[in-house]
Amino acid sequence: MFLILALILARFVPGLRGISLGGGDRSRRGGADRGPGAQRGRPPSIRLREDGPAWWHVVYDPRVESDPLGLDPDREVVHGSLYPSLRTNIPRQLLGFSDYPFGSRKNGDSKNFPGHQEMLNFLNEFAEEFGLVELIRFNTEVVRVERVGSRNDEWVVESRTGHKYSEEIFDAVVVCNGHHTQPRLAHFRGIEKWGGRQIHSHNYRGPEPFQDQVDCVEEGVVCFEDGARVQADIILYCTGYNYHFPFLRTKGIVRVDDNRVGPLYKHVFPPKLAPNLAFVGLTFRVSYEYMDWLANQSGTPEVDDETKFKCRSYFKFATENGIWRAREWEPIQSLNSHPLPNS
Repeated sequence: MFLILALILARFVPGLRGISLGGGDRSRRGGADRGPGAQRGRPPSIRLREDGPAWWHVVYDPRVESDPLGLDPDREVVHGSLYPSLRTNIPRQLLGFSDYPFGSRKNGDSKNFPGHQEMLNFLNEFAEEFGLVELIRFNTEVVRVERVGSRNDEWVVESRTGHKYSEEIFDAVVVCNGHHTQPRLAHFRGIEKWGGRQIHSHNYRGPEPFQDQVDCVEEGVVCFEDGARVQADIILYCTGYNYHFPFLRTKGIVRVDDNRVGPLYKHVFPPKLAPNLAFVGLTFRVSYEYMDWLANQSGTPEVDDETKFKCRSYFKFATENGIWRAREWEPIQSLNSHPLPNS
C-alpha cells in the first residue's frame, strides 16, 4: 500500500530535529540532517530528493483489483477509486482559497461541478505555486510508525522504496493517508446463496461492463424491507470505505472501533500522544460552523421546544458516543429524513 504520510514542521513543534516525507538513503535521496544544524532548538537542515514521477501520473488508475469486493488480503491493492466521468460533489465556487481561487475554467468546462482532471490541475498549480512538490517523496511506502526514545518522545518511521527499507527518527507525525482504499461492505441476509456478480464501487471504472444487465437474495431476486423485489444481475456496493492505518503502532492508544478513529481531541489529536501525533481529514465539524453562520445571516430561526430538546439531546449523545453512532440515534431520525416515493 502506497501511503502519503506528512510530518509536522518545526514551526508547529518546538525543537523539531528533522523532517522528511518517507524514507531513503540520505546521501542520495534526501531526508533529515541530524548534524549540528539539527540540534534541539535550532531549525532542521533538510535535503530533498528531486527525482520521481509527477503525482498527476498516478492519481487516476484505470486498473481494478483482482477481488472486486476488496476482501482478499493477498490482492494487489489499487489505491485510486476514480473513474473517467467522475465529478466533484462540491461546486467550484467553494473549492478555492481566498488568496488562490479555483481557476477560471481554462479547459472550457461550463459545469458548476468540475471533473476530476480539472480538480487535479488546480492541485498541481497550487503545489507548484507554493513549492510543495519538492517536499513530497514519491514511490515510497510507509510500513511502520512507532514511538521510540527513552521518554517515548520520538517516532521511528520505517519506509520502503522498491526493495530497500530504511528508518528515520522524527519528533512528530501527521497521518493523512486518506480512506478511500479499503472497501466497507454491508452484509445482507441470504447474500451467500446468491450467485450473481458483486462489486464494490472502489473497482467501478465505467458502465460498459454492465451493458444490457440489471444492475442493482432468493433465486436472483433482491428483496427490500418494504416487500419490494427486484431482479438483479449485479450488486454494486456503494457503502463507503474503512479507516485503515496498518503502519501505525500505538499499543492500543489509537483504535478504529465501528469505523470510528479515536479517542481524538477535536477529531485531530489523540490526548495521550498530543501534540506529537495528529490526524488530518477526519473532521466534519466545518459543516456545523457553516450552518451556524447561515442561521445568523437569516435571523434567529424559530424552533419549537420539542425540536430544541431533540437537538440538545442529540448533540449530548454525539459528544459522548461519537458522530457516526449518533447518526443512527432513533430520536433524531425524523429530523434527518424525508419520505421518498416508491416510483
